[in-house]
Amino acid sequence: NSQDNEKMEMKPFTHDYYKKCIEFARGRGFSMHTMHDFLEKNPRDNFIVMRHDVDLSLKHALEMARLEHSLGIKATYFVRTSGKYSITGKELRSIAAMGHEIGLHFDSDIAQKGFKPEMLKQKELLEKASGTRIFGAALHKLKKFGCDEIGDLHFMEPYLGELGLEYDAYSDAFLKKMKYISDSSRHWVEGDMLEHMGKETRLCILTHPIWWSSRTASLVTIIEEL
Repeated sequence: NSQDNEKMEMKPFTHDYYKKCIEFARGRGFSMHTMHDFLEKNPRDNFIVMRHDVDLSLKHALEMARLEHSLGIKATYFVRTSGKYSITGKELRSIAAMGHEIGLHFDSDIAQKGFKPEMLKQKELLEKASGTRIFGAALHKLKKFGCDEIGDLHFMEPYLGELGLEYDAYSDAFLKKMKYISDSSRHWVEGDMLEHMGKETRLCILTHPIWWSSRTASLVTIIEEL
């Protein structure tokens, strides 16, 4: 097991490697979708739903969005309205202008407030800043307010109609009806996306653009640059 984990850790978090993964998927005939497009088109098999959580840096997200645009694919970018970055700069509009979907990445402390008015407010802010309609939301876990305080990850699912949303990113449609993998904390727990592209036919892939760069960089270097 330790040897397997070591092999997983050695997979580079570079844009070149990401490109290699996308090209491999294309070679296997996968169709690539945003979350909204997936629900609209409802492919049965041989598909990948691409999702990115923008936790700390819109700059890194824009770099990822440009890379995907150059490869001819679109993804869903979940963006925080209360994060460490500004959503009113050029980055967010640029990501949306390439055809990528923008979703709301809401903080888990929202359950401590009257969450419906707050969610509607954040959704409106994000729609105005991105110039696009927001179809989906995804929970962003804060250390102080984890999942235990609010229940399941798909906390918002029962309220989608009231909030004018189409989906919760943690619903069974994305987590249980296809293979879901994530690079959380810059680590692929079950093996990286290239490995899964070689054995699965229905995938939902979550990455965090902050971990990916144009060169090989250590975790410490990335954090220091932030």
